[in-house]
Amino acid sequence: MMMNEQELDALIIDALERQQVLEEINMEVMREVRHTTRRQQWRRWARLVAFAFGMPLLFLCFLFGIYSLYTHAETQPYIYACIILPSITMILFCIKEINHFSVKEV
Repeated sequence: MMMNEQELDALIIDALERQQVLEEINMEVMREVRHTTRRQQWRRWARLVAFAFGMPLLFLCFLFGIYSLYTHAETQPYIYACIILPSITMILFCIKEINHFSVKEV
């Protein structure tokens, strides 16, 4: 079976159009991969900064609150319980977060 020149030209045009579509798809995929990678890097740095500054700030605010409660409240046993229980919880929370923090998993 012989193809005439017009059929051959049509096949070549179809092949070139498919190749162009594949190149466009490849460019879009690569653009999306770069965008996703960039977004993950920004999230990683944001979480690292939030952890580096947020944990100490949270701990200092907690200590200031406990100090204010201790200095301005009357010395009664329930005040000591109100200071000790949250303090233990906060210390355990900070220790857990510091131990489970990993830069690679950020």
